[in-house]
Amino acid sequence: MLLAASLGKHAAFDCDSWRETPPPPANGSRPTGCFPICHTRAVLLLLLLPLLPMNTREAFYVHVHGEQLGPYTIRHLTHLLQSGLISTETLYWTEGMEQWQTITDLVPLPRVPRPWVRAAIAAVVLVPLLFMAWFFGPTVVDGWREQTQREYTAEGAYWAGRGVVRSFLAERKEVPSFAAFDVAKVQLAGEGHAAKVELSGQILGGSRAGRGADWTVHLRFDPAEREWSAAPTETAAR
Repeated sequence: MLLAASLGKHAAFDCDSWRETPPPPANGSRPTGCFPICHTRAVLLLLLLPLLPMNTREAFYVHVHGEQLGPYTIRHLTHLLQSGLISTETLYWTEGMEQWQTITDLVPLPRVPRPWVRAAIAAVVLVPLLFMAWFFGPTVVDGWREQTQREYTAEGAYWAGRGVVRSFLAERKEVPSFAAFDVAKVQLAGEGHAAKVELSGQILGGSRAGRGADWTVHLRFDPAEREWSAAPTETAAR
């Protein structure tokens, strides 16, 4: 707000009522005279200048597209250059200088990372993420499907039965790996929305890790709540 008010105040001045010693012409152009500039340039400055405090001991002017604009502080010029709002070929002048100089003599160029550095950083970030997605992705997707079955179908019963067995084994700190749907046996009773699911697979974690196992799960589907409920019964361990 203070910056806008200041620019508005400057823009309202009569150019003959407030002057500073104009800098020497840049590239043979004639000096524009009054600095603070009039309305059009004030709007441009309002758009370009960052909201940074002005140090009155720093007063730098720049030559952009035939216009002499300013005053700016070094912090303002650094922001404009690094944001690409002025080019590296822009000329600047301040009191005490005899000639305009290139802005890069005053403001250092921003460091641009080398392409291989960017590639290395991207690899360091992406490789672990890709590995985690490959390793945990199927388990996460399977777990989501086991907990979100809302239809009374054979496949819905299969996934719901898997979820029941997984929860049952989690209490024993065991992790199951199930055979595919085509291998499982699913019977839908129809009446009472009951289902019987026979699953086979292997136990991956716990005291019985590496052993095969079969599970029989009796399910019941609630059409009002669209939820499955069951209690698993392990029939055999191989």
